[in-house]
Amino acid sequence: MKIVSRTDALNRVSDDVKALLLKETHHDHPIVEINGSLHWQETPGVNQLLDTGLELSRLTDMLQHLGIDKNHEVYRDLFRKMGYSLDGYWEIFVFYNQDCDQYQPPGPVLFALVG
Repeated sequence: MKIVSRTDALNRVSDDVKALLLKETHHDHPIVEINGSLHWQETPGVNQLLDTGLELSRLTDMLQHLGIDKNHEVYRDLFRKMGYSLDGYWEIFVFYNQDCDQYQPPGPVLFALVG
């Protein structure tokens, strides 16, 4: 696993992913290369929680019941901290998000995930 600079990442991704990277700050979350694919760097402990039996679909359902949807930074931060690929992240938050144009950059942090 190798850390990849934002500049290098921008030169290696599709135009769609590039637009997403340029639109959002992603809190300067590190990008890494794993087997030739670009991913967000995994935050230790996040996937371990899911490995203990907490299903991601149940967790995202709970977030949505709390008013935290795909356009909310807490929701997106979870997927970054899980180490999602940049392509997969784009698919979830743009391609499969009919309301992606409603994304609002984060304001003051009211809730932060581990890490």
